[in-house]
Amino acid sequence: MFENLLAFGSSGGGSGATFYWDNTVAIQKGALEFTQMWGNRPLTDNWRSSDRGFQEAANSEGSNSIDEKTAPEDENTPASITTNLPDRATLLNQIPNSPEIRKEMLVEMEEAYFNLGKLLYFDLKQPEKSIEYLQALIEKYPETLKKPEAYYTLFLATKDLNKNAGKYALLLNQEFPDSQFTKSINNPEKVSGSQANLASGENYKIAYGYFQERRYEEAKNIVRQTLNEYPLTKNTDRLLLLDIMITGQLEPLDTYKTRLRTYLQQTKEEELLDFAEKLLKAVSEDEGNAPVPNTEATDKKEVASDISVDLPDDPNVQSPYKENLNQTHIFILPMNTTVAEKASDLTAALESFHNSNFSSERLRTGTISLGRDTTILIISPFSNSEKSLAYKETFLNSFNNDSLTEEIKNSSFVISIENFQQLNKRKDIEEYRSFYKKAY
Repeated sequence: MFENLLAFGSSGGGSGATFYWDNTVAIQKGALEFTQMWGNRPLTDNWRSSDRGFQEAANSEGSNSIDEKTAPEDENTPASITTNLPDRATLLNQIPNSPEIRKEMLVEMEEAYFNLGKLLYFDLKQPEKSIEYLQALIEKYPETLKKPEAYYTLFLATKDLNKNAGKYALLLNQEFPDSQFTKSINNPEKVSGSQANLASGENYKIAYGYFQERRYEEAKNIVRQTLNEYPLTKNTDRLLLLDIMITGQLEPLDTYKTRLRTYLQQTKEEELLDFAEKLLKAVSEDEGNAPVPNTEATDKKEVASDISVDLPDDPNVQSPYKENLNQTHIFILPMNTTVAEKASDLTAALESFHNSNFSSERLRTGTISLGRDTTILIISPFSNSEKSLAYKETFLNSFNNDSLTEEIKNSSFVISIENFQQLNKRKDIEEYRSFYKKAY
């Protein structure tokens, strides 16, 4: 939806045309995206399907060959159709028989049930369908490591439908009492959202500093306290990995390795996954090459403290956003979804504001969801950052509406189209704000 709101500029054809088919840049971009996703496909019925059936494949091949040679008198004779069908041996060879391939397919199916269940609930707002797939995941894969998050999502979905959400809260407490998802359910009054992200990020920096100084107990106390106080934030996975690294210094080596293996199964951030894999590989190689220690004479903590690890980067060092001030920009006003639903007159008020102050700009207004609890209002297009910032200043000084508090208005910001693609993918406004304060 948001791409329809990102106008390409003023009208008049070429790369600045508003209408899609008049805009050569938009058409070229669309053609490239199509090729990247679907490849070079002929225009036929059911062109999206990779397995369109034997009959259709036969007809497609037949139609292509007509241009090259004269078609037979009767194209639909049984003999001509049969020659295009695969034989029994070919079909049997396509059935996965090796244990390795079957195991790989089971893992892919497990991932598919889990990801589809989350997608249906958080992005497509279909709790009934989400429940169906997540329950199937638990029934088909009872030992899945994704069960805590599946229970948590089932809790949210059943709660939205006024069903027995307590069932999944009980299961989480019984089976995974130390899970971050359990802590989140047990402490619904805890601070969440942007405030929790900011606080947990600051605590991470402090704990990380203590770890660098080898003050492991102090680092451990801060990490554990933060995970209890803010169970689910953008920093949770990073805090958990730091906690595991502290374990490597304070507890037996086997505990450290077990926690790393579990972490690799449950974390999705590629940067952290790669780092955890290097940690596990390092201790596994060291253990394989080292002589067998005298367990009676060696203190457990000494074994763990000999583990050599690289420290993770600070979460704010590398930003996924790029400074492109001359690119087309948009204005963003984030707000709680509940507030957005009650602000029914906001769009009309903004249109009146634009007619009075920006009548020649042809600005467009729309909203999209950025996560479960956040809705963002989008106003576009602005040809560069300077114009978008000028709009923001006028908005803050001159626009008033009963639906918007000063706090909400002051949370607004501007962003380039390229960076907005990243924001919509990562759904982390606070991460972008860190970049925004430096770039603008």
